[in-house]
Amino acid sequence: MRSYRLFAVDDPSLTGRLAVTPQGCTAVYGTQAGDVYLEPYQWGQHAYHIAYAAADMYLDPDLLPATSCGYVPTPEELEQTIPANRVPQAVAFRGGGQPAYIRNYFLALTCTGEYAQRKGGTVESVLASFVSAVSLANEIFEREVGVRVTLIEREEDLIYLDPETDPFQNADQGLELLSQVRNAIVGRGGVPSGSYDMGHVFTAGCSDVGGVVGGGARVCGPGKERAVTCHYSNNLAVIVRNVMAHEVAHHFSVSHSWNNCPGNDGQRAGNAAYEPGSGSTIMSYSGACGAANNVPAGGISYYHGYSLEQFMYFTREVSGATCATVIETENTEPVVELPYTDGFYIPIETPFELEASATDAEQDRLTYCWEQLDLGPPAPLG
Repeated sequence: MRSYRLFAVDDPSLTGRLAVTPQGCTAVYGTQAGDVYLEPYQWGQHAYHIAYAAADMYLDPDLLPATSCGYVPTPEELEQTIPANRVPQAVAFRGGGQPAYIRNYFLALTCTGEYAQRKGGTVESVLASFVSAVSLANEIFEREVGVRVTLIEREEDLIYLDPETDPFQNADQGLELLSQVRNAIVGRGGVPSGSYDMGHVFTAGCSDVGGVVGGGARVCGPGKERAVTCHYSNNLAVIVRNVMAHEVAHHFSVSHSWNNCPGNDGQRAGNAAYEPGSGSTIMSYSGACGAANNVPAGGISYYHGYSLEQFMYFTREVSGATCATVIETENTEPVVELPYTDGFYIPIETPFELEASATDAEQDRLTYCWEQLDLGPPAPLG
């Protein structure tokens, strides 16, 4: 089994990931129109594959789980904000030329017997799904925040094939699984806690949550195994895009970004609720907050600007930096050009156009994203 990084021959800035396993090929590739996915037409056979644009992906509402992410921040986490006197990463890097690094974290990924049965019921077939999922996720993590996740060498010891004999009880209850993951990895699995930076369990669909990370559970620290992804669909790309990338970010101290989602008030993070309504980025509840609040997701999986700040603060400056393996690259940060001086303002009710300008020493094609950072109380759209 192999995972490859992809680059467009005529434009190396367009990248992707490809996993090749006995179960077939799984890939994601970025284009200027959005992400494109390649997957086996059906898990378990590798003769036929299907390619589709993420923007064209249709999810039948009747097949979606009734619940969303079960992550509820602790009072300490709600109070934990990026220091006010800290210079944001985006501002700190405006000067450009800073070396760009990849921060690698070792993942101990386990599964319930129910998940294994859905993925073929053999160690090889389940491991293939692990490799494919991590490959898809790394395309998001590396592109967005320079983070890579690597499966530990002893993954075969963490694959449980039989629901009757696996170390998990109530496999369809994500919240109950949180306290069982460590035993599956360290106890039954025999993997030393010091040999991995984060733990995670894949299970089949859950009836209580779509996925969850325990409050206070953080990469590099106590509780680093308390994370669950519930596979409500056998479409791996859908789960990685909508659930796994969201839950793993919680593991890196990234908050929910949505502003208003009735019925989920306890999961709202007032210090990070920048996206109107349900939001549309990875840390949002896109499409899950009712017609008065839903914002449809686009064709590209990305984190909101403040989510990036939280991700980078945790991995560069606080506890997330303590266990990362830092890998040098030949790339450098671009130079952002701001053609105005301090005190610049636009008069009220004056039309304006935003134009971005930056240069890159390696001549990479740069992408831009405009976002307004304006917190406020929960409110419906419009």
